[in-house]
Amino acid sequence: MNFRDGVLRLRSKFSKKRSVEDTEMSPSIVLLLRKYHVFTEAEIRVACEKAWHKRFDGKEDPMCYVGYSETGLSGSNSPFVLIKSGRYLISVLHASQPYLEDVESVAQQLPRKEQQKAWRDHSAWVSLDLMSSKGAPRKETYAVLARLARYIGDANCSGFYLPKEQILLPNDGTADEGLQLMIDGEFR
Repeated sequence: MNFRDGVLRLRSKFSKKRSVEDTEMSPSIVLLLRKYHVFTEAEIRVACEKAWHKRFDGKEDPMCYVGYSETGLSGSNSPFVLIKSGRYLISVLHASQPYLEDVESVAQQLPRKEQQKAWRDHSAWVSLDLMSSKGAPRKETYAVLARLARYIGDANCSGFYLPKEQILLPNDGTADEGLQLMIDGEFR
C-alpha cells in the first residue's frame, strides 16, 4: 500500500456508520494540539498569506481578509475568527479540552499506532470549518482547508483530523504530504 492509499484512506473504527447528521456536516480539519494555544490575528494572517501567496488585509483583494475579534461568541475566552478566501468563508474555533471526551478509549479504537499516539498526545484543538461550501466540489473544499492547515499547523499540532471523512493524519512528518495531496486535488 503506497502513501496515498494508506494515509488518505485511514478511517477510524469508532464511527463505522455515518448518520444523516454526519453527512451534512461542513467540511473541516481539526488541528489536534498538544497544548492549548489561541492563534493570534497575526499568526492566522501570516498562515493565510503563505497559503495563498497574497495579502489578507482586504485591501489588495477585498475577497481575502481575516476578521478577528478578541471576544468570542457569547463572551467566550477564545476569539471569534472568520477568514474570507475568495468565495470561501472559514471559521476558526479554539477549544481548551480534548476533541472527544474519553481520549484513551478513542485512541484504542484507532487502527494505527501513529494515529493512537497523535490522539493521545493532544489536550486541545483548533477547528478550521468551511462555512460556505454548499455546491462546491469535495476535493476543492478540502484543498482550501488543507492549504490553511498546512501553514497554521506547527510542532504543537499532533495531528490533523477530518471529522466528516473520519481521517486522522498524524503530524509525524507524513501529514505534510497528505495535506499537499489534498491541495493538489488528489483527495478521494
